[in-house]
Amino acid sequence: VHNGTEYPEYDPSGGDWTTELFHLKMQNLSEVLRSAVTGGADIVALEEVENENALRTLNDTYLKGMGYSVHTCEQGRTAIGVGLLTRLPVTELRVHRLVAEGGEPMRDIMEAHIDCRGEELVLFVNHWKSKLGGAEQTEGDRRAAAALVARRIRAVEAGSCIVAGDLNESWDEYERAAGSYPTALMPEDAKLPATESPATLFVTARPAAARVAADRVVLYSPWGSPGAVGSYWYAGGWETIDHTLLGPRLFDGVGLEFRSFEAVRQGFLLTPDGHPAGWSSERATGYSDHLPILLRLAAS
Repeated sequence: VHNGTEYPEYDPSGGDWTTELFHLKMQNLSEVLRSAVTGGADIVALEEVENENALRTLNDTYLKGMGYSVHTCEQGRTAIGVGLLTRLPVTELRVHRLVAEGGEPMRDIMEAHIDCRGEELVLFVNHWKSKLGGAEQTEGDRRAAAALVARRIRAVEAGSCIVAGDLNESWDEYERAAGSYPTALMPEDAKLPATESPATLFVTARPAAARVAADRVVLYSPWGSPGAVGSYWYAGGWETIDHTLLGPRLFDGVGLEFRSFEAVRQGFLLTPDGHPAGWSSERATGYSDHLPILLRLAAS
């Protein structure tokens, strides 16, 4: 259906996108979700959801019987909405809308409060601004998104929080930029200039360093663990732009606790050279140019 929200390669008016390819892509996506973990994950966060129909078709037809409820956050006349599938009850759902300095709408952020068998988990589903146009030139939009999430974490005192999604920058982005400008994800001990607001997100590779405080929100990034490779292959190297950043209560020994994290590297998801097998309408094959990431939590 041509309704104006498509990427060009998914626009049937161009002649290359068909109902048959739509259903094949749904089938392939369901294969990933069913096989990444036995029985499927309890919570699935998705980005680049074109519209509610796409997500409901995936759930109602291809994930039928898996017990998911569907929650969407469509992004107007674009294909960059975020979505959530969950078997666990959602007790509160908010959509945060940001506006750039020039008045242009930025990408929405979904905030879902989920009842995990008596413990509240606050999940932020994100798809931050890409680097198209230059990393430094677009950093302001990502920093604005990070600042909003940091404010919300403080507001709801969400020590049991997860910031998930494609943040379009690596966990060590500041080091990759050689410290030449502030990034949306800053090192836990970074000193910001006096003119810079502390209302951004800080990341750490040390679980014990995660904290929610007045001066900064520091979240644990599993990408800092030894051996972590990345989920996105770009310009000859792996990037860690797909995230689950974790709050301090997931390491306090009470209730939900962090257990493991990985980029899923099943053989069918990879090309012969070991890179993500992205979807191709021309070949009618593939999955995504991002590998899925899998986070495991368990009751202590």
